[in-house]
Amino acid sequence: MKPYLPYIFLCFLALTNISLASNCHQSVAYQVSLKNLLADGRLDIISYNMLFLKLQEQAPKTLSRKQLQEQLRVEGLSDMISKIERDQLKDEADIIIAQEIQGKESGEAFNRRELDSQFDVEVSSGSHKLDIASGQFFRKDLRLEETIESFSNIEWVDPVTGKQGTLFKKGLAASIARPYGAPKDSPPLFISLSVHLKSMRSREGDPFGNIIRSKQAEVLDQIVSEFRERYGRNVPIIIAGDFNAKRGAQELSLLFERTGLLDVFDVAALPESQRITQIYFPRRGDAQPNQLDKILVTSVLAELLLKAGVQQYENGLPKSYKERQNQYSDHAPAYAQFDLIRLVELYQEVMLKGRWDLN
Repeated sequence: MKPYLPYIFLCFLALTNISLASNCHQSVAYQVSLKNLLADGRLDIISYNMLFLKLQEQAPKTLSRKQLQEQLRVEGLSDMISKIERDQLKDEADIIIAQEIQGKESGEAFNRRELDSQFDVEVSSGSHKLDIASGQFFRKDLRLEETIESFSNIEWVDPVTGKQGTLFKKGLAASIARPYGAPKDSPPLFISLSVHLKSMRSREGDPFGNIIRSKQAEVLDQIVSEFRERYGRNVPIIIAGDFNAKRGAQELSLLFERTGLLDVFDVAALPESQRITQIYFPRRGDAQPNQLDKILVTSVLAELLLKAGVQQYENGLPKSYKERQNQYSDHAPAYAQFDLIRLVELYQEVMLKGRWDLN
């Protein structure tokens, strides 16, 4: 018997009962969504700092020369983004976890021009003066419903300046993803967050921005704890983005120790040479390759990891500052692929329990 036939029978009974009809429609949609996810078989996630993705054709004249140069990456995105990169985003990614998007309109324009409108776009703006935000792109074919929970308005008192302000100036929001048709109060299939932590630029009293990033990591730990309390200790969580911290950075140690989050590059046992997502070219001295971009996951997802790595540009890693400036972004995308079949199987067990509390 087809798995959805009982629900069709319910539809006949529901003709005179609006509530039952609604449940019938929801149940059929949910079963179709699960079938679609199982057919897909894998979940491909790309985390990408898009380096100030913008919509404007003309930049404000009040900006500095450097900012104006950055804003030249405008309507001609198709000419700037390489074919290999476009194909990776459009044809391979199920979810693009993005940073440095100038508002939702820019994200939607990128979706239309570069991704053939194949994605649903969610952008979380913070308090950045240029509206640099974080966002997520969900492939429509996945048939997921996302509930957005924003943390962009979280404030703190900066111990260096004594002033109160927004902690995540470039936005922070969680996408709580469920199969289409699942009850709104049901456990999520997974939760994903796009993060962009404080840059490594020093300020007086805060070398390399460590104080701000430490506080941001502390709040991320609290958010993970809140989701676990709400949905169960094993709820799958993905935190991906530009952490602006080198591997083993002390300010992020709390996040790893308390949450048990794992870097997919560690799970995949990637060597240092295959972890490079950004290269800093100082005015003097040698180039400094870094892994600033990370995809962190809870243990359930770590066990389902199929592969992970960095998607380099056509010409590979830049060998000079000039080469890096000619690339679409100064960051390379990080990617991870998960066993979606096993995740859906676990989710079906969880739906019977009502919580992500696995044995």
